[in-house]
Amino acid sequence: MDFDKVKINFVANIGKMSKRKAAIFSGDEAVRQILDWVETGNEDSVIDGEDDLFDLNGDNEDNAVVDENIDEDAVDLQVNDDVNDFDDDDWRGEGPTRRVHRRRTLTYQRDVNSIDTALDESNYDPFEILSDRRDICGYIPVKTDKKKKTEVHFANQTPRVTGRQRCSDVITNTPGLTSYSRNADTPEKAFSLFLTDRMIASICVHTNTRIKETVLEKMPEGADYPEIMETNIIEMKAFIGLMYYRGLYGMNMHRVNILFSERHGAPVFSACMSRNRFEFLQGHLCFDHAADRDERWKHDRFTAIREVFEGCNKKFGKALVPDDYLSLDETLYPTRVQISFKQYNPDKPAKYGLLFKSINGARYPYTHQTIVYSGKPVEEPNEYYVAGTIEYIKRLVDTLSKHQRLAGRNISMDRLYTSFEVADWLLQKKITMVGTIQANRVGIPAELKTVNNRGINSYELYWRDDGKCNISSYVVKTSKGKKNVMVVSTVEPVLGITKDDKKKPALYKLYDFTKGGTDIIDQKMGSYTTKAKSRKWTKVAFSYLLDTIRVNASTIYAMVNKTDPKKVNSFEFGCELADALVHPFISTRSLSGLSQSVRHKIELYLRQKQEREESNSFDYDYLSDQRKRCRMCMNEASGIDQKSKKDKLPKMRSTCQKCGETVCRDHTISFCKSCN
Repeated sequence: MDFDKVKINFVANIGKMSKRKAAIFSGDEAVRQILDWVETGNEDSVIDGEDDLFDLNGDNEDNAVVDENIDEDAVDLQVNDDVNDFDDDDWRGEGPTRRVHRRRTLTYQRDVNSIDTALDESNYDPFEILSDRRDICGYIPVKTDKKKKTEVHFANQTPRVTGRQRCSDVITNTPGLTSYSRNADTPEKAFSLFLTDRMIASICVHTNTRIKETVLEKMPEGADYPEIMETNIIEMKAFIGLMYYRGLYGMNMHRVNILFSERHGAPVFSACMSRNRFEFLQGHLCFDHAADRDERWKHDRFTAIREVFEGCNKKFGKALVPDDYLSLDETLYPTRVQISFKQYNPDKPAKYGLLFKSINGARYPYTHQTIVYSGKPVEEPNEYYVAGTIEYIKRLVDTLSKHQRLAGRNISMDRLYTSFEVADWLLQKKITMVGTIQANRVGIPAELKTVNNRGINSYELYWRDDGKCNISSYVVKTSKGKKNVMVVSTVEPVLGITKDDKKKPALYKLYDFTKGGTDIIDQKMGSYTTKAKSRKWTKVAFSYLLDTIRVNASTIYAMVNKTDPKKVNSFEFGCELADALVHPFISTRSLSGLSQSVRHKIELYLRQKQEREESNSFDYDYLSDQRKRCRMCMNEASGIDQKSKKDKLPKMRSTCQKCGETVCRDHTISFCKSCN
């Protein structure tokens, strides 16, 4: 008989605990204590339940931090199943105590929680550089002769810096709005910065050409179908507005008849246009001249929407001067359309889609420049074809440099794009970079690749002999063992490590807070995406443009109105934008021949629109930002003790919308808008 198992079962049954916890308390002393508790009837001392969390210092779960928005760097102190691993400090008091999960620290509670705090040396413990000099060497093959290799020397000593500040650290132009965008104080104006009326008119011309060639010329004479006719700019804007509404209501994957349903659909769809008209425009949407498309396709597989795509791309770079930190990454826009340049990535949620590489802002959501992967053409490629990862980086930077000066900026990128060649090329453009790098890249010294004889959270930093570039190595613990995370940077690093248990270098924290610009935009785009089921890849690409325009327009709109772009409500902004696009078409729509239900929806929409405009016509808001005392009550207070009377008056936020003075309920007269 296994007496240990019997002892564990006995302790578990008497002590009302799981066998796993009973194994911890299965010693003879613990058994004796539990028997004494049972005999005395003091069952409160027995540990009850497996999920109760007690701190080693005696604090209970009421004092614990709520476990949400947890930083990925924090690690739990797991309960050890091996009884022999417990120390004497884990036992306290007369009865056995439980070893607990240590609560993880939230990101905002850390000293380093943003880009600015990551650059502050006071938030780190100093990183001591070894006094003993250590030189290591990497090798880069010569392009003309791959058998020859060039040595690249690194040392663990800080290079001597003399002379003036580097040009790559000086921003010569002020980040922010440009003269092209500083007057976009409404969502519609911000939208028109990127998809202009001229571009929409071009879409209407190509769409009307397709309607004529495929439908109108084949219709019998005298046939009259109200949904089959040419379109115009106002109707095309309304169609785009309905696409935005479809994404905002989360119905982009539903059938069109659900959108226009009397029972389930939103009234704005039927008030704007009929279901047949919406499907007709959706099926005949065209972005280029179809007559010479086959010839252009031989040199550019993306030619069917290239004109609109490059037009929007140009406006992206023109509307905003980039901030000091940028992010370069890729976006896999989901689609299952059968197209030759559709990409597959099992690590992405969508797995299949169109691949876009873009430069985005790290401090606010904005896409400055984007490039689509469209595959290699069948014949001689045109100027839009890009071959190779490094060429994508050069094309993005060169294209954005045509609109804005990028000197003094920093670009963060992941290991797919980082290399010494990219770092040197960006330095020539007076641009710095920070990025993780793969161990198989050329130029990395062999001494940095190994993790043997290195402890967890160990950190090594080496500077290149010219002092312009540095490479660092940081060993982390994973489920598969030690992992070496290397970072190449041309930024002068902050010599410090975090004050927590992870001892993370300051350069790695800077990378963490600047690399996610593209991911934030992907999240904002995916929340209310306009993408719907379609067999045409051009509609998928157009949906990507519309989603990008919506996010960029919200940032421009926030900056013009002097608010934080990160705090803009995407749903509210999207509703205002969609409403501004559909309202001109609904207000001019003819009511003849429409059903009573559709007429009622149109009248209801226009009446609500008018009421909203009238409510916004007052000079002041009904509620002010500050709480004050009623002005009329203050004037009525008189006498010797008027000061005490005024101090006793309550404060409120309600104000007169005509004069802006604070008023209480006793001095307010209410009337409806019809009486007004």
